[in-house]
Amino acid sequence: MEAAIQKAPKAVGRVRHLDHFAIPAMELDRAENFYTGVLGAKVIVRVPDAAGGVFLKIGRRHHLGLFAQSKATIPKRDTVDSFPRVAFVLSPQEFDKVSAKAKETCSVAKEIEEEGVSGSATSERGIGFIDSEGNILEIFRGKDENPIAVDHLHFDTLALDNGIRFYTDVLHLELIKQADGKAILAIPTGQALVLHQVNELCEVTKTSYEERHFAFSVSDDDFHAIVDKLHHNGLREADELGGGVHRKPGDLGTYFKDPTNGIYLQILNRDSTIFARKHGFPV
Repeated sequence: MEAAIQKAPKAVGRVRHLDHFAIPAMELDRAENFYTGVLGAKVIVRVPDAAGGVFLKIGRRHHLGLFAQSKATIPKRDTVDSFPRVAFVLSPQEFDKVSAKAKETCSVAKEIEEEGVSGSATSERGIGFIDSEGNILEIFRGKDENPIAVDHLHFDTLALDNGIRFYTDVLHLELIKQADGKAILAIPTGQALVLHQVNELCEVTKTSYEERHFAFSVSDDDFHAIVDKLHHNGLREADELGGGVHRKPGDLGTYFKDPTNGIYLQILNRDSTIFARKHGFPV
């Protein structure tokens, strides 16, 4: 008897991992020096456009973009409790070195504690600090000798329940905890997104910065499934930030906004390793 033909499971629109992010720089050279000097990032490629930008490899799995701003500025901040925030986990040795550099270099650097967010850290205590441009970063001591990696994000939102529905329905993240106006959503590979309910978005969140976005890697099938879900929910997606200009045949990518805070997100079917190789960076 012939074996029954098995249909491939329908893609649900699941992201693979949080891959990279791009943030604003008020002075590009200063920002590059900060990330190479404090966090040990390496230059992949500089962007030769009017505004100017640079992509930096950080660890093995991720890269980040720094982009000069022609209009918007980041207001002076004196607290690490604002948004958005990017958190990294480092090897124990790296953590000690970066902590010392951050405390020496940054105008604001303080010990923080986060409960139940990072599954890759040995402790829920870490260091929060403000980079040379006004962006907020966090670092935590990892359980092993793996190099620095992006571990979780903190976003503020005007509608927590709507934000949870968006990330669970459209990006298929898993809600693992909700309490006291905060929700922790699991991203595959142990990463997380933390949403915080606020009455008013912080100034940096609601300001439109050129090229700022946070990107997830997806499979081809999941890319199309996510796009379909965006359309079903009446959410616009497009290559508004210009990424499509350099795409090759087979490359899939698009941008859309978190509907509860306006931050741009990206999905694409390649990852940081492919991006680095394309620009001749050894990985």
